[in-house]
Amino acid sequence: MNDGVLPSRTLAIRSGVNISAVNRHGGLRHLGGYLHLTGETVVAFFIALSIQTAGNPDALRLVTRDCQVAHPLDEHRIIVEWAKPRAGAKVKRAQRRSFDRRRRHAAPNLIDKLLAMTAPLAARASRQDRNRLFLVKSEKKDAVTLVVEATLSQALKAFIKRSNARISIWNKAAPERARQLLPDFAAVLLRGASPPNITRRPAAISSRHRTCSTMPAPHDRALYQGASDTPHPGRDDRPTAGADAWLDRRSEG
Repeated sequence: MNDGVLPSRTLAIRSGVNISAVNRHGGLRHLGGYLHLTGETVVAFFIALSIQTAGNPDALRLVTRDCQVAHPLDEHRIIVEWAKPRAGAKVKRAQRRSFDRRRRHAAPNLIDKLLAMTAPLAARASRQDRNRLFLVKSEKKDAVTLVVEATLSQALKAFIKRSNARISIWNKAAPERARQLLPDFAAVLLRGASPPNITRRPAAISSRHRTCSTMPAPHDRALYQGASDTPHPGRDDRPTAGADAWLDRRSEG
């Protein structure tokens, strides 16, 4: 029904959908996450990609569907490209970084999932947004658009709240292995210092970014990126909080 896109309540009723049964299973908004990318499900992917690429959040929001290029020397690596507008100028500056796709949650694998989850939405998007990666369906206008900053901010707050609720349950059950609650932060704070193989900025800009960098320490960053070569005592028996845990549940479901 509706070509794989969550229908509006009116269309669902007109098509004979049992709304009572839908509500028992979480409602239309919840079920929409099983059909395509939504404002709720987009945030985990956005967090993971922001941390791995260390890209400007707004530039990543505008990333295109054809952002992946084969690495010329390594068959296991994929280059991810995105454009960053220069400050005070209309010219966009290309940035890129390569990733080993053999890692489960490496950026190319997440992008492949996003491409699949937004495939039914891309056909309905406007010509201006059709080639964007982060597409969502507007619940109010019943239209497909590029995710807006306000939607990301709201989804991020809800994500932090859900994650902290799970962490609190864990901490109560296992106080000897308590986990730290996620802080309340905005999407812009996901922007961190440049990884070693990302396109470098001018020295003056880079030094300013390092001063206000929010990039996690190498040990924590490796956990987000799914690195298997970083030792972590108790990693196997401790629940993963945040983006990776959500991505694991999506893969298993």
